[in-house]
Amino acid sequence: MTQPASPSANPAPVPTWKRLVPPDCCGAGRRAGVALLRPADDATTGGPLVGRAAPDFTLQSLDGSELRLSSLKGRPVVVNFWASWCVPCREEAPLFRDLSTRQAPGTGLALVGVLFQEPREDAARTFIQEYALAYPNLRDPKARTAINYGVGGIPETVFIDAKGVVRHVDRGGLDRARLNVGLEKLGCRGCEVDPALHCPAGVCADAGGCRSPELSPAQEARAERLGTNLRCPICTGVPITESTNDISREMLREVREQVAAGRSDRDVYGYFVERYGNFVLLDPPKEGAGVLLWGAPLLALGAGGAVLWRVLRRRSPAPMAAPPVADPEPFDPFLAQVQRDTARLPGNGRSSSHDPERDSVVPDRGGCRGADALAAAGQHGAGP
Repeated sequence: MTQPASPSANPAPVPTWKRLVPPDCCGAGRRAGVALLRPADDATTGGPLVGRAAPDFTLQSLDGSELRLSSLKGRPVVVNFWASWCVPCREEAPLFRDLSTRQAPGTGLALVGVLFQEPREDAARTFIQEYALAYPNLRDPKARTAINYGVGGIPETVFIDAKGVVRHVDRGGLDRARLNVGLEKLGCRGCEVDPALHCPAGVCADAGGCRSPELSPAQEARAERLGTNLRCPICTGVPITESTNDISREMLREVREQVAAGRSDRDVYGYFVERYGNFVLLDPPKEGAGVLLWGAPLLALGAGGAVLWRVLRRRSPAPMAAPPVADPEPFDPFLAQVQRDTARLPGNGRSSSHDPERDSVVPDRGGCRGADALAAAGQHGAGP
């Protein structure tokens, strides 16, 4: 989607805790949970407003006349957010022109254009003349209508049925096939034209009209606190208080106005959630669908740990059995006596001093062999 170039410098770095769900290691799981609750940024259809009553608005056209959306009730309506600097808007403009010329004045489908972040009205007038657009094109200086419809980038087209209910939203430059998808959901079969999407809110045609209300120091602090928990719909992960994007500035202005009007924190957050979904909250509430954003990371980590444990358990080798321990041989007194007698023989390197314990006579199994062993030792030592 096309977005206006921002003249400001790069936004200041954002602390990690504002980008991730505590604890930081759960950031990836949180982003996965968000993806389950809101379509991807490049999604072309859908949104929180589908199936709900279209927010009413009263805006002034470039020719000075006013138009109220509710005055068109009873007729299907196609609302197209566009700007002269938007290249896809130029590509789809001929389709909107063809669609509008096929409608009888005051009956059938109504087509309405809403300028979005259009810095120069003369460029918008030139655009309208170039493509011969005969339907009303309205100013939205504070981007109030764009915010009410959850617009984050243009072109964006909203299809509203005759009862005033949003039936389809399409983002990005449309071709005939995508336009017909939206028209068929309104019961307008056979029409061949293209709708467009939403664009980032931004530059006001009337700078004076964009002035924020005066707030007390306490209200300023509260508006700042609320803004730090609202995500810029274009700068992913950046709060509107730190984004230089025009839509963020307009959202922050809306926060200030609601604070000045005395609305509660819950009401302010609810206002933006109704239009952008839970995605707009950097710190989703721990209730309802928000529980998924907090619980999904923990469940994912627990499941991953269980799988890893099972894999490692299967791969670990079985413990080797310890070798059997041989039973110690029983004590044999006869063998012990032979060993002592042998140790006293000359040339064995041992001392031949008298050892009462060694000289003790241990009966042999065959009789008294202690004396015989000593006699044999004496004969061997005497020589020839």
